[in-house]
Amino acid sequence: MIRAGDHHPALVAGAVYLLSVLAMATVGMIVPFVGNFAQTLGVGKSAIGLAIALFSAPTAIFAVVGGGIIDRFGARPALLAAAGLMTCGDLIVHAASSLFVLYGGMIVSGIGFGVIAVGGPAMLIAATRGSVRQRALSFLSTYAPTGFAVGLLIAIPFADGPSWRSTQLVHAGLLIVVLLLNALILPSVRASAALRAQMAGASFGGLPSVFRNVALIRLAIAIAIANCISYGTSLVAPSYLAQAHHISLASSAGSVAFAKIFAMTVGGLVMGHLLARDLPERTLFIAVALTGMVAQVLLYLPASNLIVAVGALIVWLFVFGGLSGTAMALLPRLVSDPSRSGAASGLVNQFISVFSFLTPSIYFGLTSWTQYVVIAVGGLAVAILVAPGAREADQGAIGRDAHGRA
Repeated sequence: MIRAGDHHPALVAGAVYLLSVLAMATVGMIVPFVGNFAQTLGVGKSAIGLAIALFSAPTAIFAVVGGGIIDRFGARPALLAAAGLMTCGDLIVHAASSLFVLYGGMIVSGIGFGVIAVGGPAMLIAATRGSVRQRALSFLSTYAPTGFAVGLLIAIPFADGPSWRSTQLVHAGLLIVVLLLNALILPSVRASAALRAQMAGASFGGLPSVFRNVALIRLAIAIAIANCISYGTSLVAPSYLAQAHHISLASSAGSVAFAKIFAMTVGGLVMGHLLARDLPERTLFIAVALTGMVAQVLLYLPASNLIVAVGALIVWLFVFGGLSGTAMALLPRLVSDPSRSGAASGLVNQFISVFSFLTPSIYFGLTSWTQYVVIAVGGLAVAILVAPGAREADQGAIGRDAHGRA
């Protein structure tokens, strides 16, 4: 049995959340400077867009295998190593004098991000229990939009000056601080001696069970769709609102960033509280998804004024927190054996990363508000259809034998 050791669950959840937010901030920092990188390196903006996509590529390819490695060696060393790797990635991007070096830096950062994206949920599943675990996973699920917003905020002071590359140095410094914080707080969650012996030979042999778990795959698709719509909204909302409502891009980006941080943080906490009260996960998922459809329509509707549009964006961000939090709360039910939590988390993040890799091409290829709405409403409808309920999650739990025994 996994022993969590002596630690405070809230501190563990906070440390993991900060690390996850800073990991995702890498993308938010690059987006405002796409033109700067393109001009400095003498390439088109599409080439810099590929660099952003490459950030998601390692997780899209190796997340499940990486989850098996984390299950075997532990989430704590993996998270600490990943933070160090992302710091190196920042330094490479800062010094990039060619497109090839920029791609290399983004891939290095992407590898670190993938480990954090997989190792974070695995740490919380192993180190927390009961309603505390539900709240922690629900809160953690909001890190992606919050991290994107934090990246925008880190970039704003350098947006109009010649020292725009210093953004990476500031981010690297923050990563080092959070790395030290995680080193102090995260517990060394270890399995029993007997279980460690089993895991040494079975970590990768158990991976096929992850791919055979239909409920887990359905959960991964539902979360990935919600993340795709949220990521796409993050990419186009600042410029769309600026153009549609005749405000500066800086004002629009700042408004979006602060709205994201407020809405995602509060939304994650509220949804975790609701889930801890044993409300049906699927009912909550459907309710917030339907609310999200309305919010997306009001966000892009040209007839909406700026106040309505920003209000709709805040509602959407609450909705995304609810969708991700509700879905992630089901993840522990799909993992009856905590030693396989990394593999399960890896599969979920692999789907998220594949969808994230495709999102820039999808959203930057849209040309009208009706297309944005169709993508959002259609995607949420599919997510409603595929999301598993609690009973299906319990029946499909990884680690049960053919008779349903753990």
